Amino acid sequence: MVHEVKKFRVQIFWTISQQDGRAAEEKSEASPGGIRWTVEQFHREDKQITGLECCQCRLGRSQRNHLGLANLTWLRIKQLAYQTKKTVYQLKQGLLDSYLRQELVNPPVVFA
Repeated sequence: MVHEVKKFRVQIFWTISQQDGRAAEEKSEASPGGIRWTVEQFHREDKQITGLECCQCRLGRSQRNHLGLANLTWLRIKQLAYQTKKTVYQLKQGLLDSYLRQELVNPPVVFA
């Protein structure tokens, strides 16, 4: 069981590092601060898009699960952003807009 969890963490780290790693290597050749900027951009997007800092878990395992799922969510949103040629912020706002419209048309709680 421990081996599977460890493998899962390594796989998430590898996916994230490979996603940003290629872009970071390309930017680092162009400018000395390229890698640092890519990492900072990743953390900013991860916090703002997935709510990474909102974790209120107490247990280490729960925190790792939250981080892993948040990073996988960011990765999927980033892939969708590339496919639709939008920014991750535009994509998130579009998701929230459609949800809000749906709730306003059919509210779950009707006020008298």
